[in-house]
Amino acid sequence: MGCAGVVGNYRDQYRLNANFYAIPVWRTARTKGGPDAAGCARVIDSAYRRGSFGRRCGNDFKNAGWGPVVDLRSKIAGHQDFPKPGILFRDFAPALGDPAALTYIADEVERRFPAGGIDVVAGVESRGFILGTLMAVRYNRGLVMIRKAGKTPGATRSVSYDLEYGSAVIEMRDDAVEKGARVLICDDLLATGGTAAAAANLVEDAGAEVAGMAFIIELKGLGGRGKIGRHRIESLVEY
Repeated sequence: MGCAGVVGNYRDQYRLNANFYAIPVWRTARTKGGPDAAGCARVIDSAYRRGSFGRRCGNDFKNAGWGPVVDLRSKIAGHQDFPKPGILFRDFAPALGDPAALTYIADEVERRFPAGGIDVVAGVESRGFILGTLMAVRYNRGLVMIRKAGKTPGATRSVSYDLEYGSAVIEMRDDAVEKGARVLICDDLLATGGTAAAAANLVEDAGAEVAGMAFIIELKGLGGRGKIGRHRIESLVEY
C-alpha cells in the first residue's frame, strides 16, 4: 500500500486519537526516505491545511518536530520608505490571506500562552485587533480594545506615553477588565516598546494582571523588550 493509502485509512482515527496514530505514521514517513516519504509528507501536510485531521493532530505533529510548519517570515512583506523615507515597513497582511498561516499564528501563541492562564485578551489599535480577535476566538475569551485617544465612547481610563517627538495617549473602557483578570496583550509589532508598555500600564491601572504580551513581529534592534521590562514577551518572527 502506498503512503497516501495509509494516510487515507487512518484519517478517521486521527480525529479520535492523535497521539496514538498521528505521531507513529508521521515518524514512519520521515524515516523511510525517498519518494514515498516525500509523498506522505505532502499528503499529511495537505490534509492538515484543509483541516481534515483536526487541530489536535496538527499540534501533535508540530510539537514533536515533525508537523507542517508555516514559514511565517515568507508571509511578511517589506515596504521600503513607508510610511516615510528611511523606514522599512514590515507588513503581515500577506499572512491574513493564508488560512494555514492564520492557524499557525493562533497555534503558536496558544502554545506559548495556554488558555488556562488567560481570562481576557486585549488588542492594541489597530492591527493588534486582528491578532487579539484571533486569540479571543481560539481561547473562547472576551476581547478588550485598547484604542487611541478619543475613539472610545463612555467612561474611559487612559495612559500617556512619550514618542520620539511629543507624546500620545491610549485608552480603554473603564469597565473593560475586572480586577485580578489575567490579560494577554496582543499587537502585530514590537518596535520601541512605548505603546506596549503603555498598554501594560493601562491594564494594571485597572487592577488587572498582564499575563503576557504576544506579537507577530519584533524589531529587536529597537530595544522594545527593555522598555516593557518585567512582562513576559513572545514574538513569532524577529528582525
